[in-house]
Amino acid sequence: VLHIDSPGGSAVASDRMHHEVVRLAEVKPVVAYMSNVAASGGYYVAAGAHAIVAQPQTITGSIGVVAARFVVAPLLARLGVGVEVVKSGAHADMFHLSRHLDGDERAKFERELDVFYERFLAVVAQGRKREVDAIRPLAEGRVYAGVDAADKKLVDLLGGFDRALHELRTLLGPEARHLEPRIVRARRKVPPPAAPLHAPGPAVAEGLAALLRAAGLPALPEALVLALHLEGERALLYWPGER
Repeated sequence: VLHIDSPGGSAVASDRMHHEVVRLAEVKPVVAYMSNVAASGGYYVAAGAHAIVAQPQTITGSIGVVAARFVVAPLLARLGVGVEVVKSGAHADMFHLSRHLDGDERAKFERELDVFYERFLAVVAQGRKREVDAIRPLAEGRVYAGVDAADKKLVDLLGGFDRALHELRTLLGPEARHLEPRIVRARRKVPPPAAPLHAPGPAVAEGLAALLRAAGLPALPEALVLALHLEGERALLYWPGER
């Protein structure tokens, strides 16, 4: 049971979480349970589950993409602050807060949002086993109460966590009727691996060393080189006796 209580957020983060839910759903039944809010990115994540359960008053839907940027040029002018930008291309400072977007930049930005929006529609259509054209009239940022979302088939069942648990047991079959739930919360700190770590090969270590030398930086400790090699996107350092 995937408990969701989120108004959404980053489109990229939502897509990555949805990807992991889909991977999980390939090997075991997954039921998404919406509590107070599961809108926008919250609904995006839920769409990867085999079934979606929501409270009648849950705020959900909001299938859409929005982006905003601050422009502080008038404030800087009032404070007497000037900004000089040195750039390598015409649009290199496209998201700099000191100026507005020009027409070409706004068009590029809107095209990027359109790509995210079409991806969102496709994710919902796939999860709901419907055509994109059937989802489009329900999208464009429209927000629904859980009871209305169920009426529009964006949600499968109405109820609380017990209803979601019952649905999961149904999907698992008769042998699961005595299974009791265990709450698992995401950890902010990743524990040290139980298995012994293997050092990176000479090519990886030398490649990192060459990159640091080219940047005029000192060599990395062996432990950090190992963490970079194993984690890819994250650098984790493990010291003896500490986390």
